[in-house]
Amino acid sequence: MSDAAATDGQKAVNISGAILAGALVALYWFLAWALIYKDIPQQNATNLAMVIGVVGNIVGVVMGWYFRSSQEARKQAETISTQATIIGKAQDKLAPVAGAPGASAQPAIVLVKPAEIAQADWDAMTDVDKAAVVLRYAK
Repeated sequence: MSDAAATDGQKAVNISGAILAGALVALYWFLAWALIYKDIPQQNATNLAMVIGVVGNIVGVVMGWYFRSSQEARKQAETISTQATIIGKAQDKLAPVAGAPGASAQPAIVLVKPAEIAQADWDAMTDVDKAAVVLRYAK
């Protein structure tokens, strides 16, 4: 997926999340308004109060998940990208000059495969992807 397509997809997720959050908040305030300003039969007032509590909890969960997870995902992507760039630059600087005495074909930084990753998947990754995986599984 290209960066432009990913950006468009993220914009669509942001817009749909904003619409969902706005609709839930509007529903919550409509129910609260109805409880306060409308004549509601006593036998239904308790049910309406319970629905307001449920909708309020849903609003909190959806908004908390949506806004927190999108911020965490953005921060994690930036961190992985930055760390992969730094590792790549360090590896370029530390790589031995070809043909120099004592130079080996091995990279200066060795990326050790985490146990959670299958060997076939590891072999198919680029060095930058491997660096990102190693950083993600680092404890």
